[in-house]
Amino acid sequence: MVDPPAAVVLPMVLGSLGLYLTFYLLHKKRRPRPLEYVGTVKELYFHPIKSCRGVTLQEAECTWMGLRAHGMYDRQFLLCDPSDGNRVVNLKRKCRLALVTSKMGENCDEIEISFPGMEKLTLPKAPSTDCTNKIVCNNWTIDFDAVDCGDAAAEWINKALETNRPLRLVYAVSGMAERAAGFVNEDGDIIAGDDKKLAPQFVLPEQCTVNLLSQASLDELNKRLESDVSIRHFRPNVVVEGCSPNDEDSWEEIVINEASFFQFDLAERCFITTIDPDNPEVGHYKKEPLVTLRTYRRKPGWDGPVFGVRLGLRHRGSIKVGDKVYARRKLSYSYGI
Repeated sequence: MVDPPAAVVLPMVLGSLGLYLTFYLLHKKRRPRPLEYVGTVKELYFHPIKSCRGVTLQEAECTWMGLRAHGMYDRQFLLCDPSDGNRVVNLKRKCRLALVTSKMGENCDEIEISFPGMEKLTLPKAPSTDCTNKIVCNNWTIDFDAVDCGDAAAEWINKALETNRPLRLVYAVSGMAERAAGFVNEDGDIIAGDDKKLAPQFVLPEQCTVNLLSQASLDELNKRLESDVSIRHFRPNVVVEGCSPNDEDSWEEIVINEASFFQFDLAERCFITTIDPDNPEVGHYKKEPLVTLRTYRRKPGWDGPVFGVRLGLRHRGSIKVGDKVYARRKLSYSYGI
């Protein structure tokens, strides 16, 4: 028979132990997982005009509106189609966009746009804004404000693309209505977000501030293909080297120099990846690398395979080629096959 004092003390001890273990486990679960070195920045890509050829950078500033370099934001220019409700025109509709190149300089107020066999088009990096040239465009899910670059620019781009549709070149102005990246719900629908802490802000890219892909992931893909594809097929902003293939899937938080990011989602890939950036009008009938990616990079419920990651910004800062990349991994992750 237990003595009365022991009968009182024992439950108290066991209860205290239970509370301590509960507190310990909860505290341990909430403690942030350590950052670990995962690689280095191999390349930085910047796309002054959406869907057109990107340019390489040595350094860029990471902002809420995307990468910024030479006084411009990533994808600050784009094409829209007035005959289709000012809907955005991308490589899916005009693959010749891949041959449109741009040149910019830090100490120059102009951007130079070129296309094979045509004279160059020169535009101000920041076209003037007045009440007559504002335009509302649509990016399939969200309307956003922009500035029309004028008839001369429209005539040039329509001639380059050999289109009979009245496409317009537009520019997103800092200070006009911004838009937030959309969250993808359980049904796969994109839901617009308004809080920078919850959804990354950006100018004209689709769905994320920064797109990251590792060189190892590309190398693994090319081992499975009959003909290699380049990193430019996937149009990333940041290319990381030194990690294992598809390791970026598990990176929940990423720190590069002064900037830090969170993984918004895996990057779902579409028909655009089949367009050869150097010869866009041939070759995509083979549907590679999309067909091969679907054999080992499927995510249940998604139409396209996943390859690389979409990032939102937590803290602004500059990044450059050669910077070390650190990541905090997810507790668990699986994209499925």
